[in-house]
Amino acid sequence: MLASAVLLLLLPVLGPAVPAAEASPLREIGQDRTPPGVCGPLVVHANAAIAAELHDREWLTQTIARLRSLDVEGNALARRNALADLTALSAQIHEGAEHGVAELSRLGDAAERMAGAAHREDLRLFSAALSTAFGEQHRLADDLAAFIRFLDNLETRGEKPDVVDMAHLAAADPFQRLATDNATARPLASPYQSAGSPNHMARAAATDFAARLVTIAADESRAAAHSEGAVSGCS
Repeated sequence: MLASAVLLLLLPVLGPAVPAAEASPLREIGQDRTPPGVCGPLVVHANAAIAAELHDREWLTQTIARLRSLDVEGNALARRNALADLTALSAQIHEGAEHGVAELSRLGDAAERMAGAAHREDLRLFSAALSTAFGEQHRLADDLAAFIRFLDNLETRGEKPDVVDMAHLAAADPFQRLATDNATARPLASPYQSAGSPNHMARAAATDFAARLVTIAADESRAAAHSEGAVSGCS
């Protein structure tokens, strides 16, 4: 909740969202029509998971836009504001993915308590697709957090991002995803450090995030194909 409140204050700074290549085909169930034989207890949790996914997509497009415009090589105040924006976005994406996973778990529990198996395969495919999307969003949030820690570490060491020699840092890490390799124990690790200066790292992160958003969109399409079937089968 705190992350959400902070981010609402930051939205004027972040500017308008960058539209995704295509709008998500995923919609909350019942938004366009009510499917026949819908199971009310399942719809509640399925729609909560869908809402979490769609909200995370919005925060991801905001993140990509912020990374593309980021300047952490200028004055200290602008740098601190930029890192505050990214920190809030990372927390929001992480929180959204966690909430979505929890709703999928509740959906599965509710389905287990219901008689009948008409919706079982659609439910499995729907949940698997969204679970994959939430997992990728969690990794994106981790990669963003690792980038923020990297820049914070430079400041702690008293090194200016515009003059620090990045070559010796990149040499031992040719574009590895170190955020998933015990990043806490490696404070100088960033999955984008081989891109060069911090601003170039931010652009590399934006490009990577945009590519990964395409794979998330594919997961959303798979979930959309099974969303109504996942909550149907009730009399």
